[in-house]
Formats: sequence, structure tokens, C-alpha cells
Amino acid sequence: MDACIRKAEVRDFDRVADINKVLSNVFERKLGYIPEHVAKISDSRVAEISNNCFVYDRENEILGAMIFGYYSNSVEIFSLAVDSKVRGCGVGKSLVDFVKEDMVLKGVENLNVVTWEGFEVEGFYKKMGFEFKFKRMSGGQWDSFLNFNYNSSRGC
Repeated sequence: MDACIRKAEVRDFDRVADINKVLSNVFERKLGYIPEHVAKISDSRVAEISNNCFVYDRENEILGAMIFGYYSNSVEIFSLAVDSKVRGCGVGKSLVDFVKEDMVLKGVENLNVVTWEGFEVEGFYKKMGFEFKFKRMSGGQWDSFLNFNYNSSRGC
């Protein structure tokens, strides 16, 4: 089966929103609302976000998506979601590896992700070479959340 990672297209965003439903449920439970980058993305923002959204496409079926942003010398993953039927099959790893390769080509050293303490992806990021950096509380709106960092100069 042929699979590729490619920049998201307008036609992909309904499927990206479907895959993000697990994240949507977590955000709604933790924050009381769903951020736009996790919910269905409005037509006015698709062009902006599509520059920073990549999908894992296998035979024209979107099985995973990652939205991220570049800042001076770092990249931050805003959301990473994988279809439940292929979790544990390397889709998330492929997306993170893709961004790691891209950041090295661009001369960027740090890749960051923030996740809630105890959320199932914590172990995934540790396996991917991310190191725990710090834990924060934020005004009671968020539970404690963890910041992980991957530094390309350390190697894989």
C-alpha cells in the first residue's frame, strides 16, 4: 500500500476534523470549548493553516494529520491526530519524523509539544526522543500540562 505525507489541501480538512474528534473531546472536557485548529477549520483560515498542516495519506485516505508552526529557531506541534483504526501502526511516528527532517533542513533545532499530564500521548512523545522540560499550571483553566522538547543537535 502506497502512503505519503503531504501538505493538506482544502478538500482534506473535513477528514482532518473527523480524525481530530478525540482531541476535540479532550479540549471540550478540559477547557469547555474546542479550539478552531482542532474543530472544523473555517473556510477563511484553511489557506493559512494548510501551510502548516500535513497529512498521512494512504491510497487517498487520510489516516493522520499534524498542525504545527515555526517560530525563529523552534517548531511547535499544535495537534497530532491519528485515525483510531491505525493507531500504533507508525502513522504518528511518520508525521513527527517528517517534521524532524524538515526542521533539520531549515536549520531549526528545537521541536516542542505541550500535552496534558496523564494524556495517552505522553509516552508516545518520550519514545520519539522528546525530553520532558517542565510542568505548568495556568490559572485553573488548564490542568497541569507538560512541555516536551526534541533538539535536533542531540541526534535521534
